[in-house]
Amino acid sequence: MSEAADVGFIRVVFPLEQDEEGYPPFAEEALHARILSDSVCELVSIPFFVEGVSKGDLVSYSAGGAGEFEFEELLSVRGHSTLRIIFFDGSRIEELVRQLQEVGCSTESGRVQDLMSVDIPPGVEYRSVMSLIEAGLSSELWDYEESCIAQGHRM
Repeated sequence: MSEAADVGFIRVVFPLEQDEEGYPPFAEEALHARILSDSVCELVSIPFFVEGVSKGDLVSYSAGGAGEFEFEELLSVRGHSTLRIIFFDGSRIEELVRQLQEVGCSTESGRVQDLMSVDIPPGVEYRSVMSLIEAGLSSELWDYEESCIAQGHRM
């Protein structure tokens, strides 16, 4: 097992399907996860490109190479939703991060310049998040994609 696995966390590798234009720009994405058993873990990072899973979801995994583990199956959704936001004006990132945190969301960035992933936990009103997103969308500051929307957040 990897050193991370020794302390209860692993990296689970998800294969990505690229379109004809090469998007997403990677063939796979590794997400951090907390080990729950020999084959089940809870995702603790927010996906950038993986669709259909969100932070908090339970997935099964199997041993892979280089101390990482391979995604096998989604076992249980935990009510989180995931958005991706691409910024056309990078100077607006901090302001939106602050606003999203104020309504209860968390964010991750850094994998691709001007791209941010957003975790919307259960209990956070999806409409309040979307009003923030739509304000920047109408001003052409950013665009977004819904990567994984939980049943409780569907409008």
